[in-house]
Amino acid sequence: MALALTIEKLDGLDPKVASLYVEKDGKFVLDVDGMEDTSGLKSALEKERKSARDAERRLAALKDVDPDEYARLKAEAAERETKKLTEAGEFDKLREKWQKERDAEKADFDRRIAEKDLLLRKFRLDDTVRAAALKAGVIPEDLEDVMTITAKFFQLAEDGALQVLDDKGEVTPKTVEEFFTKVFKEKKPKFYAASGNSGAGTGASSGGGGPKTELQQLQEQYNAAVQANNTVAMVALKRRLFEVRQAGG
Repeated sequence: MALALTIEKLDGLDPKVASLYVEKDGKFVLDVDGMEDTSGLKSALEKERKSARDAERRLAALKDVDPDEYARLKAEAAERETKKLTEAGEFDKLREKWQKERDAEKADFDRRIAEKDLLLRKFRLDDTVRAAALKAGVIPEDLEDVMTITAKFFQLAEDGALQVLDDKGEVTPKTVEEFFTKVFKEKKPKFYAASGNSGAGTGASSGGGGPKTELQQLQEQYNAAVQANNTVAMVALKRRLFEVRQAGG
């Protein structure tokens, strides 16, 4: 008969069999050489399982919580804590609480400013590249494809200067104008209007003269605003383009 690895008590066992067990943590464990002690691993595993179950319960409790209501209750709780500390005269704790709140607000403010700065830099780069591409003769209807293809060749330096990169991602002395009038034009002439044409509707993507979608109309208006350097119109049209694309237009 096989011997159990762990038993609760030695009562009723043959003395010779009982001598094979050692007491450990209130139980009796078979004393076998070469067997790895897995009690610590089992304990850690059980703790992880318990943590997972607790997390699931907490998530289940929050699934129907209204975010606005949660924010209101959180604010009320903070007010009660402030009042309690004030009434108890614990001003050091109160100052510490206010400092933590200010630090959290500042961190959130800095994060939002950084995100907006990144977005503004992207718009600046995007608009500069668009203007240079159109000025160099890129067909307006193909501009979006050209922007996608050439995105990896441009970046903004820390001082805001637009840099042109080579195929290896290294900065070159070229300007964005030189890139579109020479480098890209030699590689992808199909994106440029033929000599003597106005550049509008000369590409294969002109759509065959069918009715233009709202997105196409907005894109043409935006391209015209870029060429005219009309910042106010560019910002308004950029926002509208984003809204139409989000709506699947």
